[in-house]
Amino acid sequence: FPISSILYDGGKADTSGLRLRKQDLAGTARIKSNRIDIGALEFLVGPSIISTDFPIAGCEGNTVVLSVTAGGPAPSYTWIRKSDTLKQTSFKLIINDFSIKDTGNYYVIVSNPAGSIASQKVNLQLAPAPVVSSLGPDTSICISSGFTLVLDKSYSAYEWNRGSLLPTFQPKLSDEYWVTVYNDQGCSANS
Repeated sequence: FPISSILYDGGKADTSGLRLRKQDLAGTARIKSNRIDIGALEFLVGPSIISTDFPIAGCEGNTVVLSVTAGGPAPSYTWIRKSDTLKQTSFKLIINDFSIKDTGNYYVIVSNPAGSIASQKVNLQLAPAPVVSSLGPDTSICISSGFTLVLDKSYSAYEWNRGSLLPTFQPKLSDEYWVTVYNDQGCSANS
């Protein structure tokens, strides 16, 4: 096909995505003695951002992961927090031991030889840990008394040290008992 038929669109040739390069993608010189060897027709495809998974809050001390799915050949990734370029260059940004110093605006720039595109920013905040109430003082009970451990506040999820996931627990043995509670953001605390 002649190049004009490939680029023809409603009567106009669209050359906005084309650039003349002195070398092809394999590095072979294409300009020789004032002649241009076009060889095979090459198109450079710029990167695109297909999706992002950016949480809006992280729990103190936890690991927070931001990730991007990019399209286009050979993408590279530059993560930015506030105005600082971060060292991680993967499609995932992993923040270990998240704290107040890690809060702020984050985004990623996806690049390849044909160009760059920036994601939308997310303002990553520190989610508060739940304030867990005490189970009360140590208590001696008769197992057959039907004693139930109850917290005085409701949480999103519960995990007792004996495996129960219910908000209350009835001890069957003389032992120590505690519960880990989780709030809506997934942050946890122990009683």
